Amino acid sequence: MTLRDAFHDMHDSAAAMLVYARLAQLSRERAQWPAAARFLLLTGIEACRAGYLDVAELCRQRVLASQPRHQVGRSATFPGWMRSPDFPPLARQLERFCTLERAEALLEQNGGLEIPPDQAARHRQTLAALGAAGEDA
Repeated sequence: MTLRDAFHDMHDSAAAMLVYARLAQLSRERAQWPAAARFLLLTGIEACRAGYLDVAELCRQRVLASQPRHQVGRSATFPGWMRSPDFPPLARQLERFCTLERAEALLEQNGGLEIPPDQAARHRQTLAALGAAGEDA
């Protein structure tokens, strides 16, 4: 399944989670730390929407490791932060930073990404992009 196929017709949070995780990985590899943190937050948001709370928590931990005072740390969990009054304004900023369409274009410019057809494979690839392959998740 191509990126374009994954995003047409219906928003697929598991596919979006993988796309943003791959962009976070690319940003880290290029030492673009602020962008990496934003992509981690976008990954966590999509992970929550897809029901992958382990991925969301991993994203939260990664953001707090580099930015200990980030507002995501004000709640005990990523979903808890999403329910807080702090979340909507930052979510709007993150959406402006990189829409799904922009994420697709960025990945195409960087070699593309094949989206696996099944959710479990998307989950595994997301964990791998976040550097968590082999960890208990």
